[in-house]
Amino acid sequence: HWAILAAYVMFVRGSTLSETVSRGWARVVGTLAGVVSGTMIGAAVGAAAVAALALAFASAFVGTYLMQVSYAVFVFTVTLMVTALYDLLGRFSDAILWLRLAETLAGCLAGALSAALLLPSHAHARAKGSAGDLVSSLTGFLEAIADDADPETRRDRMHALEGALRALEEAASPLTQGL
Repeated sequence: HWAILAAYVMFVRGSTLSETVSRGWARVVGTLAGVVSGTMIGAAVGAAAVAALALAFASAFVGTYLMQVSYAVFVFTVTLMVTALYDLLGRFSDAILWLRLAETLAGCLAGALSAALLLPSHAHARAKGSAGDLVSSLTGFLEAIADDADPETRRDRMHALEGALRALEEAASPLTQGL
C-alpha cells in the first residue's frame, strides 16, 4: 500500500513533470531519513507506551507544522509516527520500515514514469508563461498609476499583479526549491 500511496501523492498539486519528480524525490529522502531514525528510535522506545505515544503526537504536530516548509521533513515525521504506532501495536520491526522505503521508492518510480507519459507541460515552459503574465500585470498596474486611474482600478490591477506573482512562484518552485 505504500507504493500506491507514493504514486498517488506524487500527482497531488503537480502539473508538470518537474513538480512531480521533485515531490517524489522529497518523499524518498524523507522516508529514508525516517526509516534510519525510526529503526534507532523504535529500538530505544521498545514497549514504553508513553514514550511511543509522545513520539506519535510530537511527530504529527511537527509534521503538520512543517509541511509547508519542507515536504521531505513532513514525510520524515510521518515515518517516525508510523514507527511509534507500530511500537504501540507491538508490531515494530526494522523490516517493516525497510519495506516502507522499498515500496515508497517503487511507487515514486512508477509515479515519475507515469508523469513523463501523462503530464503535458514542463516546468520551464510553465514558468516562462507565468513570467510573461507577471510582466503584463505589472504593465497594467504601472499604466493605472501613470494614468492616475481611480483607486478601485489601481487596487484591481494590484491584486492581479499579486496573483501573477504567486502563479510565477508556484510555477518556478520545482526549478528553485530544494527538498
